[in-house]
Amino acid sequence: MMRFVVERISEWRLLWHLRSAEAATAHVPADMGEDEADRLIRTMLKTDGDRHLKWVVINLLLLVASAPLMLVPGPNVLAYFFTFNVVGHFLAMRGARRGLNALTWSVVQTPALSELRHALGLNEPQRERTVVDIASRLRLQHLARFFRQVAIPTA
Repeated sequence: MMRFVVERISEWRLLWHLRSAEAATAHVPADMGEDEADRLIRTMLKTDGDRHLKWVVINLLLLVASAPLMLVPGPNVLAYFFTFNVVGHFLAMRGARRGLNALTWSVVQTPALSELRHALGLNEPQRERTVVDIASRLRLQHLARFFRQVAIPTA
């Protein structure tokens, strides 16, 4: 259960932080234009906001449906679970909407991110060395593991 909570919080944390930010900086590959980056950011925030709104509604309905279980003695684990999800998705939705409508975004073109994109076409050992080198230069300790999990297709 704790693993689930930690994974959800790590997914939502960026959007939660956007709720109180005045400005944000997006680091993009050097070969991506500012207009393209802005469109991508706005598309992602719109998609995230809509997805989190959908999950707020679903979890709120499930929370209401679990209300009769309050009569059962002991902790109402379902209510805790759905409450956690309602609050988490709501805060993430608010962050996405704020990022979309109220934040001032600046775009920084980062050559290392272009190299990371090109690393997708390399063979396994060379790709791993390249990603580890880029992670070191960017000081992103978990980038290599993240890249393997997200960018590399599994069989």
